[in-house]
Amino acid sequence: MIAATDAETRHAGAAPIRREFCSALCFAGGVCLTYLWSASEPVVVWIAILVLVLADGAAALVGQRFGGARKSAATSVAFFATAFAVSAVGLVAGVGLRPGEALVSAALVAAVTTGLEASLEDGLDNLFVPIGALVSLELTAL
Repeated sequence: MIAATDAETRHAGAAPIRREFCSALCFAGGVCLTYLWSASEPVVVWIAILVLVLADGAAALVGQRFGGARKSAATSVAFFATAFAVSAVGLVAGVGLRPGEALVSAALVAAVTTGLEASLEDGLDNLFVPIGALVSLELTAL
């Protein structure tokens, strides 16, 4: 019998599932769904995927540096700042929005994705963050 560790999650009636496996599976699913949803707009897809990769990575680095907490105010600030920067640069350089419009859209993307990242556990943020970024970008009429 395999004993569950902190890196594993028990689900009712199921064998332990490694958090890393769930996270990787959700990452692949989030990227694929984002692409399928908006394949006609490659720049928007890249912005959504880069928000996931870079902002989640920045939050993980901050979490390791400041106490090892997976979810904290510091990790959320790092996630928000990175998501905002990635979105703003992508919208100005890739889409051609004026800086003022890009900042408003980037703020929405960063707020939505930071909320998703902070509230979801067990790797589910990897599924919903790129989709949340894409929906936010579409709400701003891109």
